Amino acid sequence: MSDAASVTEPRYPGGRGEVKNLGRARLVVALAAPVGVVTVGILGWVLMKSFNWGYQRELLAAMIIGVVAGMVAVTPLLALMGRGATAVVRLTMVATLLRMGLTFAGLVLAFGPGWKLDHGVLVVCVAACYVAVMVTESAGTIWVTRP
Repeated sequence: MSDAASVTEPRYPGGRGEVKNLGRARLVVALAAPVGVVTVGILGWVLMKSFNWGYQRELLAAMIIGVVAGMVAVTPLLALMGRGATAVVRLTMVATLLRMGLTFAGLVLAFGPGWKLDHGVLVVCVAACYVAVMVTESAGTIWVTRP
C-alpha cells in the first residue's frame, strides 16, 4: 500500500466515522445528564437524611441546575450528530464549554437572597452534579463514537 493511499484512508469503517445506530446514540447522549444528576441526587438525599442534615433544598437546586445545564449544552450535539464521529468529538468540546457557563450562571442565580440557600453546601452539591453530568456525557460520547 502506498503512503498516499494510507493518508486518505478513513480511520473508521463506513467513511468519515459514521455514528452507528443514530437513534440510540441520540437517546444515550440526551439521557446522560438527567440520569447522572438523578443518581447523584438520590445518593445525596439518602446521605443527608441518614445524617440528619437539612440541606435538601440545596441538593434540589443543584439537581435542577445540573439537568438544565446538561440538557441545553447537549442540544447542538444532538442536532449535528448525523455528521459523523469527528463532528461529535468536536461538538463535545462545545457542549463542555456551554455546560460550564450554564452551570456557573445557574449557581450565580441560586446565590440570590430570595432563595435563602447555604452557599457553601450549594457549591458542593452543584460540583457533585457537574461531575456526574461530565462523566455520564463523556461515557455516552465515547460509546457513540467507538469504531
